[in-house]
Amino acid sequence: MNFLQDFYQQVDKLKEEHTLIIVEGKNDKKALQHFNLENIVTLATPLYKILEMMWKEKVVILTDFDKKGKQLYKKIKSLCSQRGIYIDDTLRLLLLKHKLSHVEGLATFIKNKEEKSSRGKLNN
Repeated sequence: MNFLQDFYQQVDKLKEEHTLIIVEGKNDKKALQHFNLENIVTLATPLYKILEMMWKEKVVILTDFDKKGKQLYKKIKSLCSQRGIYIDDTLRLLLLKHKLSHVEGLATFIKNKEEKSSRGKLNN
């Protein structure tokens, strides 16, 4: 499997399972909505309210990969762990591995990967 296949497989899984996705801001939310993901909450909502929304036992935390985003991730993950909520890091780790820095740039990031992939196919 390649990155794009893995990415779209994760997106489909999140849609299918209606997994709650936590992001930092409205631009991050828009970036995920570009891929028809729903059930996204931003950190503009107080954290205690987000925790109340976690009626499922699994969430995805897609904060940015900068210092602030990593700190938020650790804080939210800790709070979730205390409540027995499983954090699905599959998509987060995939994006981190491929050097995405900010979630709001996800659509452009994927578009560039798709263009690069199709150019590679033309050259073969």
